[in-house]
Amino acid sequence: MGILKLITYAAGVAALFLSGYLAKLLDDSNFMEQVTAIPSENITYFHIIALVVIAWLLISLLMTVITRGIIIVLLIIAIGAEGTFVGMNINGIIVEQTSVLEDVQDGAVDLFDELKDKVEDVID
Repeated sequence: MGILKLITYAAGVAALFLSGYLAKLLDDSNFMEQVTAIPSENITYFHIIALVVIAWLLISLLMTVITRGIIIVLLIIAIGAEGTFVGMNINGIIVEQTSVLEDVQDGAVDLFDELKDKVEDVID
């Protein structure tokens, strides 16, 4: 039973991590007033971690591994974080930042730096 408690506590920590990451995204998006681009891997990992955490907490609730009150609070946090994240994803507040976009941004910065150097050479 000790290993089940340890897994449940780890799921609780993961639920708090999910809500913390969501708070960071809310801050980045100015509380849903602007679009935030995050890597597609982060979106996938968030959903997978949330699924595993919610599933384990439901199993823990049925098995009464730890106090039901604690599990219910952690479930509310995990389901709330996942629901808000899905809502932000559906509404377009969180968009997928692909590697192509990063390459284009890096290329634009490089071209701007080259242009700046050439302008400075012409001025000198």
